[in-house]
Amino acid sequence: MASHTQEYASTAVQNGTDNPERERVFDAFRRWGYLQANLDPLGQHLQPVPIPELDITGTYAEEARRVYCGTVASEFMHILDPEKRRWIQNRLENDAPAPVDQKRILDLLVRADEFE
Repeated sequence: MASHTQEYASTAVQNGTDNPERERVFDAFRRWGYLQANLDPLGQHLQPVPIPELDITGTYAEEARRVYCGTVASEFMHILDPEKRRWIQNRLENDAPAPVDQKRILDLLVRADEFE
């Protein structure tokens, strides 16, 4: 059985990164970050769950928190197919958010209001 260090290094190579430390931090957030996502902006019911594995500081932890502990949660590490997991991971970690066309959104909202 491969050690965790070898597993992180192997995953880092597969993902195109050469940084096993970054991969170790991101792996923790991939597994548990959804439990600390901000899913209740009013703070009334869904409080983030404290996870000792996520008591990490540093640049990698901040980056991983932005991806996995925001206002949208994703739980995907249970997927058995590594190719599918990697696809989701790459979409979450590498895709920049699409630019928002605020004028178009306002136009659609005004049309919907007029329709009512």
